[in-house]
Amino acid sequence: KVWEASDAEIIQRLQEIQPEVVGLGAFTPDAVEMHRVATLVRSHFPKVPIIAGGPHASADPQETLSNTAIDYAVMGEGEETFLELLNTLAAGRNGHSLNGLAWRDDHGAVTQNPERAPIMDMDSMPFPAWDLIDIEAYKDYRGATPVGKRRFMSIFTSRACPYKCTYCH
Repeated sequence: KVWEASDAEIIQRLQEIQPEVVGLGAFTPDAVEMHRVATLVRSHFPKVPIIAGGPHASADPQETLSNTAIDYAVMGEGEETFLELLNTLAAGRNGHSLNGLAWRDDHGAVTQNPERAPIMDMDSMPFPAWDLIDIEAYKDYRGATPVGKRRFMSIFTSRACPYKCTYCH
């Protein structure tokens, strides 16, 4: 329940797990909170790479990387880009050549690499690892879907959101 956690609870949890990388995602209305958390994490874990992804990082990687606490912005479908970036960082290299990635150069200028081609074979994508998600932790919160408060998790089985909200990104 990170959205309810205090700054101290976030840092305590991160100290418990000692992350090698921190990933943050946000819709544009949540970008202020993403930036706040990135800055908080950076202040306690100065050497841990922070990677932003999701709709806001995809729509505005320049703004996302205006926060120097964020090292990389994964743009578009992030499954392949994020995995490649993690493997590249684990090998001790930067991901500056990866398609679908934005980053800052040594002078602080944001560089956007070319977009990554969409995954054409959607059946090649694995099913979510439901066993790694504490579904019970979410059941008391109303999501953005019309199902109300109950035990459920959403999964999009096609590209893009199936809803037709007029206020979304």
